[in-house]
Amino acid sequence: MLIAGASAIGVGTANFTDPYSFPNIISDLPKVMDRYGIESLETLREQVRQSLTSH
Repeated sequence: MLIAGASAIGVGTANFTDPYSFPNIISDLPKVMDRYGIESLETLREQVRQSLTSH
C-alpha cells in the first residue's frame, strides 16, 4: 500500500477522525520499524517490490 501512495492518503484520512494521528504516527513509527527490523521505509518498499516481481 505504501508503494501505491497509501501513506499520504491514510494519514490524511486518519486526521479527519483523530487530529492527533499525525503526531502519534511520527512518534510511534520508529518503534514499530525497530520491532519489525525495518531499516527505512525505502528499504521496505524495495523489499516489497522485489518480492512482488520474484513471484
